[in-house]
Amino acid sequence: MAPRKLGRPRATRAVDTRRMILDVARGVYADLGYNVATNKDIAEAASMTTAAIYYYFTSKKDLYLAVFDDVQVQVYDRLANVIAGHDTFSDQIRAVLDSAHQMNDEDPSLARFLGTFRVDVRRNPELQMEAAPGLSSRARFFGSLIDLGVRNGEIDNADRERVLAVLLTVIAGLVDAMSDDQEQHAAAVAGFNALLDGTLVRRVAEVTR
Repeated sequence: MAPRKLGRPRATRAVDTRRMILDVARGVYADLGYNVATNKDIAEAASMTTAAIYYYFTSKKDLYLAVFDDVQVQVYDRLANVIAGHDTFSDQIRAVLDSAHQMNDEDPSLARFLGTFRVDVRRNPELQMEAAPGLSSRARFFGSLIDLGVRNGEIDNADRERVLAVLLTVIAGLVDAMSDDQEQHAAAVAGFNALLDGTLVRRVAEVTR
């Protein structure tokens, strides 16, 4: 006998049910992408009725953007906590990358969703317009790390934009290219840390004639 699917939940379970929908939807969107995934797919994965999904979210786009906002909060709240107590740009970015690796180990769907999201917003510009506030949080977060580096003298003010571009590229690469392989993910984090230390690549001494 198939398990009974959940219908409209009681008020006392509303928060837990909404949380479950967001978690299940994140995994479905990460696997299928926005254009392919349907609320029916999510309802089946959550053992709910489709009507129960619509009790919490008015449309597929509403649910998708809610998942994006939820992922942003989970990721950046955690990163804000791990940088507390670190007084340099180098130490903060190391803490961020270590935490990103740990989060990927704990719940790979976070990184997989963010990787899929980048593809989805290119295919669906209306998503990018409505997700713009959340997208800007990434630049603000890493911009604050760079501000610390500038104040400490670790980064020249003139290099601010270049450093931000490097950080966003590294983070995107860790999410898109490495999130499915924890060993490679760890190696990439260790390699970037070595670059910060100046120990990964040595400058070839000029040969004088």
